[in-house]
Amino acid sequence: MPNEFRRLTFHNDEVKQAIADSSARPVSKVPGGDITLIKPVQDKDDHFYELSFFDYGKNKEENVRIAEGGALSAIIELCISTKIPLPLESQKTLRLVDQNLCLDIFMGEAAALAAAE
Repeated sequence: MPNEFRRLTFHNDEVKQAIADSSARPVSKVPGGDITLIKPVQDKDDHFYELSFFDYGKNKEENVRIAEGGALSAIIELCISTKIPLPLESQKTLRLVDQNLCLDIFMGEAAALAAAE
């Protein structure tokens, strides 16, 4: 079976929309302003994404942490709601690449290799 790999890159506005619209509610309230920084954070064995929001009108910065699973669910929901096709039988993971949140999709034998990581 051939291997296939896809990477979908999301702009910070799309990440904010995904978090705000997610039924998983990865945060109780999405801060106002724009996402200015996303960074991965590890706390013991738990993985998070820390998002920095800056509200230019109020000159105020606020940081929120989102569990990796909650962020993944929110991005997948965004893909479904915006009609981005996603294969059912695949391994899906989030990565931060050049300050962009990316959904990596592995299919075929690559899915088994990604699951083993």
